[in-house]
Amino acid sequence: MGANFGIAGLDWQQRVNWDRLRSYRTERAREMMKRHGLGAMLCMYDENVRYITGTLTPGWNRLKPGLRYAMLCGDGKIGIGEQCDLGAANADRPAFELEWVFGKIGVRPLESKQSVQSFYGYSSASSHTGLEASGTSHMLLHRNVATGQLSLVMFHGIDLDATGQSQPASTVTFDIAGLPPSTFVTVVDDTLSEFNKSSGTTAFGNWQFSNNTDGGVLSGLPVPGSWEIPVSASFSPGIKTWFFDGITQTVTVSQGSAGKLILRAYATPAKCRTNCTIPKCGDGVLDGGEVCDDGNTIDGDGCSKACTSTP
Repeated sequence: MGANFGIAGLDWQQRVNWDRLRSYRTERAREMMKRHGLGAMLCMYDENVRYITGTLTPGWNRLKPGLRYAMLCGDGKIGIGEQCDLGAANADRPAFELEWVFGKIGVRPLESKQSVQSFYGYSSASSHTGLEASGTSHMLLHRNVATGQLSLVMFHGIDLDATGQSQPASTVTFDIAGLPPSTFVTVVDDTLSEFNKSSGTTAFGNWQFSNNTDGGVLSGLPVPGSWEIPVSASFSPGIKTWFFDGITQTVTVSQGSAGKLILRAYATPAKCRTNCTIPKCGDGVLDGGEVCDDGNTIDGDGCSKACTSTP
């Protein structure tokens, strides 16, 4: 009788290899394309999109086929509608990439003329960004367009006094590694003993709160830059959702649960994206090496024509 390993992840058994499953599906789809002489395939039903991309279509996008679609190319031959095709060498290298339980996705900073301290709005022992929610742990990238400073912002829960919404007693811990040496703590909700840089490249947060928020800010992240920041987190009762602003997916957490995400930055773009397009300034996609990209190459509109600054 064979052993049944189950589907839960463990450090001492491989069990389900999700990366292998995603690669298998994509390559199987490419094999079918070659068998039928197709250079590219446009998928419009969410089941097919999920099969070839390993991403989940949000419920509001399932109302009608075509609201969200994906094109599979990558056979190494430039076909009709393709700008490039390097086969297996096709890749996506966004300026900022989030790797989480649902896969990898590009994220954009929230851009503001405010300093990150003003954006955080610390008062009454709480943050007041306007994004707070009861039972939710938030993370986001913030970029001050006046100074160019890039920051990683974290806050958990909501302030009862400011909103009238209660926040159950909670504990959140973040173990952050891989920080560029230039990063520094900008905002601390209470004291440095609660959130601080534990070394030149690591930071640790241990937040305990009730009917208010807790959190902190790390600033000085290089942009453009090349870095990788893993964040290991644990949550006690009172926090039910872990959210990175700028994407549609959230992660549901339970009592005592732990999770991990990785935030990356790329200093250079890919030569050919996975959708067989060539990255270029002004196409509206924030690729590696770009500071901004507003979909054009015009100066004076908040993003320079070279996508290198936001004057």
